[in-house]
Amino acid sequence: MRSRQHQIVLVLFGLVLVTISYFTERSQSPVLLSQFSALFIGYLWLYRYANEINDADIFKSAVAFRVLLICAIPNLSEDVYRFIWDGHLWLNNIDAYQYLPSIVVEQMPTIVSSTLYNKLNSPNYFTIYPPLNQLLFLGAALFKHTYLSIVFIKLFIVAAEVLSLVGLRKLLLNQVNSTKVFVIYAFNPLVILEMSGNLHFEAFVVCALIWTVVFFKQNKYLKSGLMMGLAIGFKILPIILLASFFRKLKLSQYVLWVSVAIGSAFISFLPLVQTHIFSGIQESAQLYFQSFEFNASLYYFARYIGYQIYGYNIIQTAGPYIALTGIFLIVLYNVFIARNILIWERMLFSWLIYCLFATTIHPWYIIPLLLFGAMSGYGFPILWSFLIFFTYLGYSTTGFTENLWITTFEYILVLAYAVFEVSIKYIRNHDETINAS
Repeated sequence: MRSRQHQIVLVLFGLVLVTISYFTERSQSPVLLSQFSALFIGYLWLYRYANEINDADIFKSAVAFRVLLICAIPNLSEDVYRFIWDGHLWLNNIDAYQYLPSIVVEQMPTIVSSTLYNKLNSPNYFTIYPPLNQLLFLGAALFKHTYLSIVFIKLFIVAAEVLSLVGLRKLLLNQVNSTKVFVIYAFNPLVILEMSGNLHFEAFVVCALIWTVVFFKQNKYLKSGLMMGLAIGFKILPIILLASFFRKLKLSQYVLWVSVAIGSAFISFLPLVQTHIFSGIQESAQLYFQSFEFNASLYYFARYIGYQIYGYNIIQTAGPYIALTGIFLIVLYNVFIARNILIWERMLFSWLIYCLFATTIHPWYIIPLLLFGAMSGYGFPILWSFLIFFTYLGYSTTGFTENLWITTFEYILVLAYAVFEVSIKYIRNHDETINAS
């Protein structure tokens, strides 16, 4: 009987996944959130009864749900059009890091179609995507039709996701509740929708990080360092996780591991080192920390204080300082935290600190947090993966308006649950220490 229920839930999960990805628009907030909530209920049901489902069926279903979305055009983000835009520039021997799309369409109107330009969400910002991404964009641009370019990129994203699932199974081999932990990440609706559905490159980052730890646990530090370098090469942000491996190795081994990671990441930049990559990324990074605001926590509090004192938005000065404070605290946390704390837990709280001190947190930014939480036994990233989707309520057919009540509610619940889990774990560890003595 239970087996029949499992099949029904999996089929319904797949049907809702197809419906939300192929037929729902981002501006249809009531429908979108209802469908996502339905997916989340199915997700929690699968988690509850995961141990009763065959491991092979779980893995095949996780892969199948991602394959289902290969032909869907991203409906929650327009980022894919910037990917294809950059690829077309390279294909025409134009440095994508040097020119703003608005300048290209004005001065070189025959290079890229105006139809593609009109779909860009940031025509007045330089591209910030590293060379590994640009290589994929170039491949996508070889296709004449935008739809085929999208499918081309999706094939790589789904392949990265499948490799992530393979690595995750390897990490969980012979562990208690391994199937449940696998389900936490593999069936999370946010993970599937934002990566296989909407083509965010966290898919490559997560894949590289999983295999970083796989090789690390096998004492294959060279391969581990190379995979960490790959994660940094796809999205520079994972560089903050280098500190998470501190004190997990002898100092000489750690220095060598970091050197391999940084070195391999640097090598990934070499093919485009003669371009304007560094100036373009630097300018985009400055804009990111000094202009962009979305779903932030501590920054919004600082912004409110700034309005009270100065009467204007202080993002240009406060943004970079808040970001640097976050980086400092990440290093501090990893230096002073107990040596026996799991790498996954170190990565979890390092990433959480970054998220709390960032000026912009899009839903897909917390996907690595979900992986780290699942592997270290924390549930607050699961709650966050549900609540953060409600930020899509701000989208309408005319644009976007952020609802700060939703943002406030989101962070209060997530942080309260995180504090609760940390407190429970501390009390439990304290009691075990007393009983052992």
